Amino acid sequence: MVLPNPARNTVEHMRDDHAAPLLTTDAPAYPGSRVRFVAVDPADSNNVYALFGGQGGRGAAWLTVSRDRGRNWARLRQFPGQAMRTMYFDGTLRLVSESSVFALRGGEWEETPGPQGVAIQSASGGLGLLYATSAAGIHMSEDGGKTWRTADNLLPGTPRFLNIACSTLHAQTAYVAFTEQRAGEGNVFGIAKTMDGGRRWTPVYEESRKPAANVERAWIEDFYGGTGPVRDLGVSPTDPNVCYATDNCPRSFRTLDGGKSWQQVISKHVAGDRWTTTGFDVTTCYGVHFDPFDLKNVFISYTDVGLFKSAGSGETWKSSIAGIPRRWQNTTYWIEFDPKVKGMVWGAFARTHDLPRPRMWQRQDPDNYQGGVGTSTDGGEHWVEMKLPEGVNGPTGLTLDPEDNRRMYLSAWGAQLADAGSAAVPAGCRVPGVCGGGVYLSTDSGESWRRIFDASQHVYDVTVDARNPNIVYNCGFETGAWRSTDRGATWARIRGFNFKWGHRVIPDPADAARIYITTFGGSVWHGPAAGDPRAVEDIITPVPTAP
Repeated sequence: MVLPNPARNTVEHMRDDHAAPLLTTDAPAYPGSRVRFVAVDPADSNNVYALFGGQGGRGAAWLTVSRDRGRNWARLRQFPGQAMRTMYFDGTLRLVSESSVFALRGGEWEETPGPQGVAIQSASGGLGLLYATSAAGIHMSEDGGKTWRTADNLLPGTPRFLNIACSTLHAQTAYVAFTEQRAGEGNVFGIAKTMDGGRRWTPVYEESRKPAANVERAWIEDFYGGTGPVRDLGVSPTDPNVCYATDNCPRSFRTLDGGKSWQQVISKHVAGDRWTTTGFDVTTCYGVHFDPFDLKNVFISYTDVGLFKSAGSGETWKSSIAGIPRRWQNTTYWIEFDPKVKGMVWGAFARTHDLPRPRMWQRQDPDNYQGGVGTSTDGGEHWVEMKLPEGVNGPTGLTLDPEDNRRMYLSAWGAQLADAGSAAVPAGCRVPGVCGGGVYLSTDSGESWRRIFDASQHVYDVTVDARNPNIVYNCGFETGAWRSTDRGATWARIRGFNFKWGHRVIPDPADAARIYITTFGGSVWHGPAAGDPRAVEDIITPVPTAP
């Protein structure tokens, strides 16, 4: 890291549930916001410029500069309230905002207006040309933004243009993303290309309900049921035939031949329905699960892409959610193998992802969550939906008793009751408040359920001590972690674990009297399994009871 200087009391903080980093530092040049653009002076590579902020016009954008390849930095100029679109060199440094073009000449700044009467949505510039898109279409300038022309008769119909990108050293070539509603086809989206500075544009990728013939497909299109508009573009500064694109799928692909053909880059196809990674994986995973009857069968439970299976010790992978209802396929929170029956697997699936991150339930009524339990008898190749307890729509984990494969514990996330006095409130729910969460027990492989714990309505997981299945733990939000010594018949809060965002209890393999507890935001705790009787109880959340 060159800015801020790590030696200047620079500290990284992760203060929110997204683990988004925040830096504090004594480095005076650091503005404290995110880097938007970086540009290196082609005439003198000692000069490096970095623009911070300016996202959506919120706050101020700061331009910083280093004259010694990043060793030392200084603030150069502030752009208050400007939504910045791009920064590039064209004989001089230029910055484009939603309304203006700023040029640095001989230490002085020149500002010229953008295309008349419109706000710039996206911009890209290179030698001798500047492109911009707006609600009115595509605009070009051949004099650094002093004058503009708007392209006419771009494409058939009335497309809406999105992101645009040109090749910096070959600016006559540019690519632009577009979308359009067409009769009989619905939403059409694609990429158009110009090779003459914007005078003529030709689609090089176009897709709607029917896949584009010149784009290599991956597994992700079928998983999400299609693709979507292109969100961003990047063109090689030295080779205008190389362009990368990302879309709403989410999918990334590229062309090496100027748009004649496109190849996906998110994964590598091996054979049939099997794929391997390219290192482009950006999603949450909850666990790696091994088939006890064949350790070459490995599963990964994911957010956003469901469940993946490898039959070759992780060499190749395929999607493994056949039979799971479409509304549950986004997330697999956990799977559990029957230790006595080969091929028997249970899984907790949901449309609502990333629980228990607060952003998933602070702005959404949990009553709208969709999820459930699936079972497979052929090692995860096919699944069927299991009946859930009444009122449960947010299962988070499933745990089997190691001595009784018909006995299973289900942890669940509760839903807020809009009307505590309504007849729709399931019998036995504590009202007013939430319902459908806690821990449920089945002794007949999921055919029937009964609730055995409701002191907390947001339980993330249940752990059975393999050394003594009479000892069961549950952990989650609200009331910390709980322990049962009679297989869930009664529970006691683990005193001393004074943290609400609990994840999972892990029995200490070296000491049966102690446990580890993993958390969201509170690292790992280690202490007495039965709790500390001397500890002060300071986090109990009262659970309202019916009058």
